[in-house]
Amino acid sequence: MRLLDYHESFRKGTVGLMENLLPFSLSVAKILNEGISNFERGDGVEDSAGSRVDYFIKSSVRNAFSKMLEIGGNDKIVEAEDEEASEGLLRLAKETKELATKEKENFSPVLNRWHPIAAGVAEMTLHNCYGTVLKEYLTGVSTLSNKVIGVLRRAGRLDKVLIQMVAENSVDCEDGERRAKETETWNPKSKTEPNTQSSVEMLKLAEEVVGDFFEIPIGISDDLVQELADGLESLFQDYISLVSLCRSKQSYIPTLPPLIRCNKDSRFLKLWRKASHCRVRTEESHKGGSADDHHPRPSTSHGTQRFYIRLNTLHHILSELHFLDKSLSQCPCQNPSPHNRYSNSRKHLSASPSYFDLARSSIQAASQHVLEVATFRLIFLDSNIAFYNSLYVGDVTNARIYPALRNLKQNLTFLAAIVIDRAQPLAVKEVMKASFEAFLMILLVEGSARIFLKLDHEMISEDFESLKRVF
Repeated sequence: MRLLDYHESFRKGTVGLMENLLPFSLSVAKILNEGISNFERGDGVEDSAGSRVDYFIKSSVRNAFSKMLEIGGNDKIVEAEDEEASEGLLRLAKETKELATKEKENFSPVLNRWHPIAAGVAEMTLHNCYGTVLKEYLTGVSTLSNKVIGVLRRAGRLDKVLIQMVAENSVDCEDGERRAKETETWNPKSKTEPNTQSSVEMLKLAEEVVGDFFEIPIGISDDLVQELADGLESLFQDYISLVSLCRSKQSYIPTLPPLIRCNKDSRFLKLWRKASHCRVRTEESHKGGSADDHHPRPSTSHGTQRFYIRLNTLHHILSELHFLDKSLSQCPCQNPSPHNRYSNSRKHLSASPSYFDLARSSIQAASQHVLEVATFRLIFLDSNIAFYNSLYVGDVTNARIYPALRNLKQNLTFLAAIVIDRAQPLAVKEVMKASFEAFLMILLVEGSARIFLKLDHEMISEDFESLKRVF
């Protein structure tokens, strides 16, 4: 297919043909994809225009880089003598920069219509291709000669150029954070991995970066390790901010009616209460019973389930930080930095490594925020009909808490099936707090739909004890 090698298929003057061919190819792929059942594709697999364009970019860039190696004789770099290999890598760095510029100027403007960061994908693919060749070259290096230093400096300049192109492409997006928020569906990667696909890819990239970093056969100082850790932590902080980007729990609390305080034992109110009770019972008799009253189902909405996935994602990142921390802390640094000796001694004396303390603190705060929003949404929105809008409406005797408890138990069972084990205790605790707050608001706010008498105290107390027993 020509789009898998568009660098070869479309020259500078024929990019317009590619612009016409691309939407046709994507439409055909969409039609073919619709004919495949979800079972055949497997859970969690989506074939979108963006993912196909991503595949086209990576395939064509790799092909172009491979041909560049063959034409320039650079494919023999690793096998050549030290000086010749060094010259070859210097030449390859220059050609890689030219290929990146060609991609950005000729092809990325067309591909950006279907992929938000087309240039960024191309530059990162080139970065990986050149990095693979550089790594093979460094494997055969035994001494740090001037030629090797020159190669590393040229690689560093190429790295900065590619990163700058990626950054410029990100700035070109109208609002990177808003775009990420809109495109991230917060659906689980699969049934066995209840985390987002984007978080799995981010952590995989971080592991590869750390692994590649320590494979470079050159003395690594504490400063370099710290710079790497700081860069990774910045990446994690940005992602954590995205996960916690949601409305506040107060947005789910119902609007409170005007407070009314008067003598609840007056004859007028007793008569009004009886009349209200008759009206409510009449309306209920017209509605009729529902099978769901006897066989309740969880009322957890898809929106609340996505908050659970956010929570799982945060805990997954937290657990992976431990392994990254351990990998960085076990680095056999050959050139310890004088100004880092004190911090490193504290690191080894502490119970756990501390490269990502800021990220850990951010995850704790984000988890608490996401949990509060999720549980308030569950109680005040998803369970609104069974709980806040029904409990004690009309009178206490005929609107007890038992239907709400059945619904709550079903929702807790559903929560346990989605939320990972280590996050469940805190999640259940937050559900309890939200339930108690809803119960308290019902008693204090009252409104025109609820009238309480002194003789209701025993039933209300019994209902609250039943609510506590659920947890």
